[in-house]
Amino acid sequence: MTRNAALLTILCLSLTSCAHSDMKAAPQIAEDGFSRTTEGLAAANEFYKRGQAAGEPLMMGLAAEMRAAILGTWRPAGDEPGGVLSPEEMLEAARIKAGTDPLALSYLDRIMARRTRGRTNGPVVRHLSISATQSFVEEVAFQADLPAVVYAEAELGKTFILTIDEADMLGAECSPPTKIRQICRWQADEPQTVSIHVRTDSPDPIEILFITN
Repeated sequence: MTRNAALLTILCLSLTSCAHSDMKAAPQIAEDGFSRTTEGLAAANEFYKRGQAAGEPLMMGLAAEMRAAILGTWRPAGDEPGGVLSPEEMLEAARIKAGTDPLALSYLDRIMARRTRGRTNGPVVRHLSISATQSFVEEVAFQADLPAVVYAEAELGKTFILTIDEADMLGAECSPPTKIRQICRWQADEPQTVSIHVRTDSPDPIEILFITN
């Protein structure tokens, strides 16, 4: 395994672990956007600085994606606090650092591609707490000709149902319902707004990670 590939594996595993550990600690987040935490921004900035110091463009690119996730945008309005680069500027700096390294550029291209997903207002992650008496419904606008993804994952051993209104008409491909996670994918021919429902038969609240791209 190459140095960059090993680094990617370690960082992805650490990010996945962090995402799951936050499920119960932060069940409430902003209405539109990722959870804005001082700790998360500090971690992204530290990742970026370490990447700069080590000459690792992949670390810099992942830091840019982390910061964009927390801010809910790649290009925040106004100046970044403390003179910190915007996620977009971080990613561009990573590409410059990569030079002609084909492997690093390939990974950075993947990060760049993830910026152009279908949700009109950009990707959103929510930590839901639902029960049989309190389901979750959201109207989400998606752009035309871009991939749309809806993903939900419950606590281990908990069950839920994810549905999208008129999924057949959308041409959505949805995974079979499972006890833990479900995902639906499609690509619209024109801008559209769809209604997404998450519900459970559990009488007690369960925690669910809900993502739209």
